[in-house]
Amino acid sequence: MIPSIFSDIAPKALLASLTVWAGANYVVIGPEVASRVARADYLPICEGNFKAMVAAAGEERASQVRLPKLDAMQEFAIGQARELYNSEWMDNLRAMSGGKDLFGFDKGARLVLQEIEDKKRAAKAAYEAAQARIRQETATTLGKAGDMCGCVADAAIADTRTDWAIYSGTLTFITPAAVKAFDQRMGQAFNEGACGLKGGA
Repeated sequence: MIPSIFSDIAPKALLASLTVWAGANYVVIGPEVASRVARADYLPICEGNFKAMVAAAGEERASQVRLPKLDAMQEFAIGQARELYNSEWMDNLRAMSGGKDLFGFDKGARLVLQEIEDKKRAAKAAYEAAQARIRQETATTLGKAGDMCGCVADAAIADTRTDWAIYSGTLTFITPAAVKAFDQRMGQAFNEGACGLKGGA
């Protein structure tokens, strides 16, 4: 009964036109308008925020990698070995032995110092490699800012397709809340891991 009353009031051609218009806005026009608005208004801000977040996370990771240090006892032992190696007593012993290392003191001290220096060099190399790896990973992720924000915008558009259809279908006279707060929808999509990274990752 109601459909027949409605069809009597509104011409069938007008109903058909409105149906086609609503469908076109839902399927094509609304998403296209959303995509253009997102590219113009939201993607630059998203990319800036994403890059700042990634850079801060990279700095945090880099600061957590510490250069390994010898403990106090090892440092004390090194100091003692150096003092002994460079002491007047060792110089006198070398002079008495005609420059020969009769008791192996020189060789032993050199070996201990060399081993410690080798450990220090290896630790420094490992530290520098870890820092370089973090820098490289950060740079790689920074390079994905455009793709990430585009993906987040697409996910948010898919979630708000009906809202964008209303927005474009009414020729922007009606702006649904989801369209007004589209940046929040993008943030929500990002935090839900819609594009592989979760907020704070």
